[in-house]
Amino acid sequence: MQDASESKVNESKDYLRVESSEVAGVLMNVSKQHLLAPFFAREITVSKAAQQAGVTNLLMFRQVKRFERLGIVQVTRTEARQGRSLKYYQTTAKEFFIPAKVLPLERTLEQVDGAAQKVFLHNLVKTIVQHETTEDLGTRLSLSPVGTGIVAVQLAVAPGKNWQPEEMEYAAIVELWLTTNLSVEEAKALQQELTSISERYAKKDGAQKYLLRLGLTPIE
Repeated sequence: MQDASESKVNESKDYLRVESSEVAGVLMNVSKQHLLAPFFAREITVSKAAQQAGVTNLLMFRQVKRFERLGIVQVTRTEARQGRSLKYYQTTAKEFFIPAKVLPLERTLEQVDGAAQKVFLHNLVKTIVQHETTEDLGTRLSLSPVGTGIVAVQLAVAPGKNWQPEEMEYAAIVELWLTTNLSVEEAKALQQELTSISERYAKKDGAQKYLLRLGLTPIE
């Protein structure tokens, strides 16, 4: 572990405030997060962490060395053993805080949402292909009925016929984007309604796992 004065981050008691774009980039990399997860708030060996992450010891060792160089993990103790000592590592804090000046919020959300979006779209398309019987599944481009000069892009089962997810008997799918005009009161009510839906369905324990995506934002 490098000297505190040379560290890439400024240390605090329970969290590290990240001041380096390199450190921020590593922390926000989804594949790196997967490798870092075993070290959060507990000490663990490289081999055990590799086992949990499902990667080779060599790959994990190389990443740990980089994490250590950047001040993200540190050695917590060393166990004397025959041949070579066994080191235990742990994140240098329970939480890492990345200011927007180091990593812009839009880029942060792109990285976070991008991973979820990839999973969502992959499983959406997989489900459609598995359950849709028509061989003419495709995409329709036409003038949108809700606005002049707006082109609507929609999944279709034939020319002139949009794909209807509610007609799928064995799977539940919704993929909707909507532009609408709301008052502040209506928008706040919708915000609360969407939050309530999220909280209510997060507690369910059914046989099939689903990914639910909700969002609302004012636009220019």
